[in-house]
Amino acid sequence: MTTDGLTCVYNKRFLQEALERELSRVRRRKSQLSVLMMDLDKFKTINDTHGHLAGDAVLVEFTQRATSCLAGDEILARFEGEEFALVVPDASVAEATQLAESIRMAVRSQPVCFEGTQIPITVSIGVAEFPGDESSTANTLLESADQMLYLKKRQDEAKFVLRELMNYDESSRWHSCSDFLPDVSVCLACRHLYSSDRF
Repeated sequence: MTTDGLTCVYNKRFLQEALERELSRVRRRKSQLSVLMMDLDKFKTINDTHGHLAGDAVLVEFTQRATSCLAGDEILARFEGEEFALVVPDASVAEATQLAESIRMAVRSQPVCFEGTQIPITVSIGVAEFPGDESSTANTLLESADQMLYLKKRQDEAKFVLRELMNYDESSRWHSCSDFLPDVSVCLACRHLYSSDRF
């Protein structure tokens, strides 16, 4: 079995094997490839609010919207849960980032309709490239993309924190964001976010 039973895209095992083959190919040809790691935002909330059948419908719709952005030689796979990976052969990180933005816009273009309920969906995407580290394996490249995905989510959370703090009392220059992100503070004078380990 090479495909995911629900979404009909490739499964994790096939992805890892295919990525190793692609890495061997690009090494021989001295070419490049990129990997996108994609995670549906607030998916647990969708399941908790609308039920698991609605969550399944969101996963299927996501893969259809993502697939609509692809040229045909990419490898899209369900990695685990609401997380998906995409291998983009012969693509620089700049080209992969453009593709990621196309997918992001397609995913958020309209809510998913499930049994008369409109469910908005968005996706966060991390991008990694080869060559970056010549010793990269499929696993390390996927881990790099996953780390970039994590950073992207933290950036989005930080933007939310900053919006919330706009309404706070500005009598103090520094304000802890512990209500939102425990390791971030903001300079209310310049609106910049900083890790709390600076202080």
